[in-house]
Amino acid sequence: VEIRDETTGARLLVVALDARGGATLEPAFASRDYGAKEATQTICWTVSAHAPVVAAWALVPVGADDDEDERLDALARLKAETRGQR
Repeated sequence: VEIRDETTGARLLVVALDARGGATLEPAFASRDYGAKEATQTICWTVSAHAPVVAAWALVPVGADDDEDERLDALARLKAETRGQR
């Protein structure tokens, strides 16, 4: 899932490292100030498994001037390492 700040071009990649289940965006509300409520979205994964469940995610920031391919290569290496530990 990619979250983008339209004003700065910065992005945040949210990736399930163990590749279980698919991510969906769901409507929600958040508050930055007591009593305030503004519409937003949450990222949700649905997984069917027997307990205990171990899951790993990576939050990968990508600035407007960053090399996205470099970040994705690092993410691919991290995913491979995570799979090797299970």
